[in-house]
Amino acid sequence: MGDSATKGTPASTRYEDFERDLKKTMDFVASFHPRNMTTAKQMWTLVFWISILGSWMTFYHYLLPEPVPATVKNQFSEERARDHIRAITQNVPDRGVGSYGEEWTIRYILNEIDSPMEVAVSHESGQHFFALAGFPIIKTFDNITNIAVRLPCTECVSKKALIVNTHFDAVHGISGAADATLPVAVMLDTLRVLVTDSRPIKNSIVFLWNGAEETYQDGSAAFMENSPWFKDVNTLLNLEAVGVAGKAVLFQTKGQTMLKAYHHASIPHGSSLANDLFQSGLIISDTDYGIFMRSPQVKGGLDMAIYEHSYLYHTAKDEVDRLPAGTIQHMGQNALDIVRYIAYEANLQDAEEDIPDNVTYTDLMGLIFFSAPSHAMLAGYLVLAAIAVLTLVKTNSLRSAAAGIVNQLRMLGMGLLLVLLVAMTVQSSGSVMVWFSEEHFPYLVYGPIAIFGLVLGHQMNTRAFGGELMARKSALLLGTIIMVVMAAVGLSSTLIPAVYVISHLLASLYPPLYYHIAVVLPIFIVHPFLIGANNLLVPLTGRMGYDAPTDVVISVVVWLGTVLYFAPMLPLLHRMPLWWQNFVSRFGVGVSMLFFMLLAARSPFTPDTPKRALLLHYYYPQTGVAHLHYIRADPSAYSKDAVEAITSVLGSEPEEDMPLDERFQALQALYPLNEVAHSLHWDTSHLQGKFWVNDDEHLSGAETYAAAYAPRVDGIITVDHAHNNSRTITIPCAMNAHNAFTVFEIQAEILESSAPVVPGRFGSYYVRHVAGGSAHADPEADGLMGKAPYEPRACDFRMTVAGRDPVPIRAVGNSKFMGQRNYLIKRIMPLMPNNTAVWAMDAIHVSTVV
Repeated sequence: MGDSATKGTPASTRYEDFERDLKKTMDFVASFHPRNMTTAKQMWTLVFWISILGSWMTFYHYLLPEPVPATVKNQFSEERARDHIRAITQNVPDRGVGSYGEEWTIRYILNEIDSPMEVAVSHESGQHFFALAGFPIIKTFDNITNIAVRLPCTECVSKKALIVNTHFDAVHGISGAADATLPVAVMLDTLRVLVTDSRPIKNSIVFLWNGAEETYQDGSAAFMENSPWFKDVNTLLNLEAVGVAGKAVLFQTKGQTMLKAYHHASIPHGSSLANDLFQSGLIISDTDYGIFMRSPQVKGGLDMAIYEHSYLYHTAKDEVDRLPAGTIQHMGQNALDIVRYIAYEANLQDAEEDIPDNVTYTDLMGLIFFSAPSHAMLAGYLVLAAIAVLTLVKTNSLRSAAAGIVNQLRMLGMGLLLVLLVAMTVQSSGSVMVWFSEEHFPYLVYGPIAIFGLVLGHQMNTRAFGGELMARKSALLLGTIIMVVMAAVGLSSTLIPAVYVISHLLASLYPPLYYHIAVVLPIFIVHPFLIGANNLLVPLTGRMGYDAPTDVVISVVVWLGTVLYFAPMLPLLHRMPLWWQNFVSRFGVGVSMLFFMLLAARSPFTPDTPKRALLLHYYYPQTGVAHLHYIRADPSAYSKDAVEAITSVLGSEPEEDMPLDERFQALQALYPLNEVAHSLHWDTSHLQGKFWVNDDEHLSGAETYAAAYAPRVDGIITVDHAHNNSRTITIPCAMNAHNAFTVFEIQAEILESSAPVVPGRFGSYYVRHVAGGSAHADPEADGLMGKAPYEPRACDFRMTVAGRDPVPIRAVGNSKFMGQRNYLIKRIMPLMPNNTAVWAMDAIHVSTVV
């Protein structure tokens, strides 16, 4: 019937109907062309595209590879590696240097290396200089263990070698599943795959499991100094963990040869922008990579680390069952790809010719990896700047664009000013870090404030010269200036303004799609960078220090992220009516305030995002003074439940802060950073030194307690030199049997020393000593050093100081039992709230004059 009806309709009518329907369809489609969109529709379309693209990139950022089962023999297997991690961490609760766990882990690694290959186990003693946040630390170490395996080349193309490094020690008191048992397991399974591969090896590979990284890189320093295998090493792959989840990021690199090797990684994840973040000083951290790179013979290197969810980094909750499926596979798969390329394809002699140049690199959703040397990038930036300026000159816009920069800066400045005012108000009120429990919460608190400031800055510009078109051109010129300045400074993050300049230039070629191009293209670089920065910085605020301006720091990060996302859209404000601008921005501020109040009504600390604290018992046997300290490492208030728990055990109320001597012992002995912590303390002097519980759970008196923990100062040797008015002071490195480490503070002008310190500097120096294995379990451990002749060791620190006046020395000895033998701490720890990660220490302070 339909056919007959159609046949009865004149052809001209059918054609007119088709033409009318087609026109309606085309009009509907055309209505979505930016040229025909209303301002509101274009704005919401851009928000839609940003949301879709941002969600897509977020998904890929967190997407982890499927774990490979142990039945697959020729690939890296997460299942096998996880078994290694579980075996190591669940059998020993503590793998600090000198602990039983250290010895157990050494035996485990050696048992797993059962193939006929070159194995070298060394027990090292020595010293080196280490600077942390400006504090000069002389590191001395005795009997630390390094385990090295060498796969020699069989069809050698060079005499050079790659060293693959990680550490098997952990912070005292924790098992450290991610840091660094995960890299230990990755190296074990990578070695297994290589040994079973029948292909000829072209470059030698050295695997190093060093036994002392948490003690300021003693293990790697000793290997470089003493191992005969190191003389052939010219490249490095360092594996680390500063978090407990996610992908392994490439955050430091050197040399084109090693970067070429990273191009072979199956799932690349890295950004040189992260290096700028580390260089900013916000992150006080270092890895073995830094020690190796100081050697002039190491021409190239890669530093890879797990970094997400660092809330649990260096806490007892760094456990194997918290490692997400795929995290181990990602690091292991990439590490195996890199080592395979070096072993079977590369020529490490090429690394000797590498230009000592920084490299700009980034990945795109783990699918593409881009890299270029900085000199090439600089040339590209200059060419791009020239094109931008010529474009403005050609359109007679340069002068007006330059005048419009003031408007751009006013908008940006107003956004920054408002978030800073709000953040400083929050900081002064004490309601800090309400956003801490989720990395994206800061954007919900401060993001709308930043947008309100940008809109307010725009409204201040409405009477000034320039409209929408001029705002675009001013943004192009400002981006170009920022790009050139950052390139001149040598920042890898110059890539960000460069992408904005490129997007502006491309967008100007087709004005109807200007905003879609200018907004969407930069997201591919900006979005993953902001996710990574947030994942790193937000948890870091929990250990920045009790007086750190955490909200101020985070508000600036949020302002920067907001600008990077929305800056290309700002010229659209010229089309929006004033009432609409006010409504949107003020509505956002209302949402921000509501969200802040909701977050402030709850604790930002949870079992998975805990508040960090140190429970430290201090004893000064020379005066009988003793205190129990509860120390926080962030500016938020003390946990009320924790304070009540301690008070219930001790039966007294706490006092705030601590005497100067105790600040030295409590804090400088730890990192040493005086300013990172604040203390509540309870007086325990009335117990007269009865703190220590022995193996039979009996309390011991002050004399036994002091003998067990006190640092040995009686063996310090001094020699006067009248001819040049100086003295030589030698600090022996022997420790009591129960010490995890000792720290000596000396105030002097050091003229020369056995460790390479800067000569002629007057001030405090810190000699920090550790001993591995049974080196410090010496027969006279329960007595003082003077009772037995002392044999000089390679780790003894010798210095010649200016003048012959008496030199005061303060020293602290810390228990390797991490409070487990202190009966006060043993009673308190089970009462601590589960949203607090408490690190316990037991220490004795002594002072002397030599």
